[in-house]
Amino acid sequence: MLTKWVVIAPVTSQHTALWKILSELPNKEFDLGNGVKLAETPQYLRDSPFLLSGDVVGQLKCEEIQSRKICFMKEFVDPESQSSQGDYNHPAVLLQNAREEIRIANICLWIAQPSGVGFEYILTANDAVGGLQIRSMQELPCIVPHQQDLDNRIEAKDVVLAKILNEGWAPVARDSPLGLARAVLSKALLDNWPASRYLLFWVALEALFAPTGGGEFTYRLALRLARFLESEPENTQKRFSVVKSCYRWRSNIAHGRNSSRSDPDKENIIFMQTETLLRDALKAILKEALVIETINGDEREKYLESQVIGAR
Repeated sequence: MLTKWVVIAPVTSQHTALWKILSELPNKEFDLGNGVKLAETPQYLRDSPFLLSGDVVGQLKCEEIQSRKICFMKEFVDPESQSSQGDYNHPAVLLQNAREEIRIANICLWIAQPSGVGFEYILTANDAVGGLQIRSMQELPCIVPHQQDLDNRIEAKDVVLAKILNEGWAPVARDSPLGLARAVLSKALLDNWPASRYLLFWVALEALFAPTGGGEFTYRLALRLARFLESEPENTQKRFSVVKSCYRWRSNIAHGRNSSRSDPDKENIIFMQTETLLRDALKAILKEALVIETINGDEREKYLESQVIGAR
């Protein structure tokens, strides 16, 4: 008999909002794509001797984990192990992949609607001995939303969009432009240092839109982004100005010119604008299979440069 594994990440916030969404669905689950789902935290986790023993987590952590009603969850079967009494060897690579897939789904939900929904603990269970039992727990950093996004509320349309984004993003190769943007954004959203976080956002944007070669780099990058995101001339010009301003701020940070010391309010606006640029770009790309293929393929440069030429 093959061993079933479950990876569970209880979410940090918005239990009421997410529960309202799930309660209207069959089995109180929402499929986020790539085998990840939002679901009610299983009772076997709440009652787990692993938590109740206190050997692994303190009382406060135990109660906090048990109180979380909603979780990200990924289930899989280990194709190589055979269950037997007392046998619950961890398939390390499969579990690591599952954790990464849950993180990507969480980030896709952030792209759809930035908020404080995330997780700091991820637990694993298997059915090696008389039903599913919690076997291990790992503490991980939680995503850090911008301060102004903390009160944003998740709605049904957001989880629907998150599924579309996840189904497009999760399968892409790690060494592709979209794969690099995914890896960098994963790190950026865990970063509490604003300057570092900001630079990482721009690494992701440049992975997707930066022109090759020298000459007019900022102009071409700004025009590529603006033309990709907007169709109306007036909106294109506004985006173009925003991108140039945000990229100038990025250059100041990268070269040690810390503008935030003199104008923290402007920095806050610039940082929010940059996060919006990346979210809007990813939503536009990941909704369309053909655009994903183009951005990741050999035609990316030709496709993006044609928009710059068309704008001259």
